[in-house]
Amino acid sequence: MIRFKKLFYLLMLMGTLSALTACVNHKRNYFIDGLFESNNLITVYHLEVNEILKDEYDSSNFLNVVEDKFLKENKYFRLKFYTYNENEAVLINIVHLQESNSKTQSIPVSYSDDNEIIIIPYYPYDLNDNFYYLIIYGSSYLYFEKIE
Repeated sequence: MIRFKKLFYLLMLMGTLSALTACVNHKRNYFIDGLFESNNLITVYHLEVNEILKDEYDSSNFLNVVEDKFLKENKYFRLKFYTYNENEAVLINIVHLQESNSKTQSIPVSYSDDNEIIIIPYYPYDLNDNFYYLIIYGSSYLYFEKIE
């Protein structure tokens, strides 16, 4: 009987520990300031990311802004996503960008907008990895590297 109780408590402890380790937050990717570039051999894209105040975010009509909820204190960023057409910058509007999977903590965070542009801030696991943002724009996967 005592052996059964020990086995029961051991199984309960193992179950509790495995449940606790499964609840780890995997959303470790977040926005950072800077100028980023993606060159896919056909077109060069730029992404400028600048932290802004909540008031500016609230007055933007959700155009080219994002609320990053990863950190304990929410941060707000203005995004300028553009390409060049005959040496003239062409801004690609990002409308109502919001977290795609806000109900789960088990996958890295990604954001999508009303125009089906997907932005994934990349958490570099390797310090030699220069890519920080992945933007899925149309059928293109654009990897952005910090240039400034």
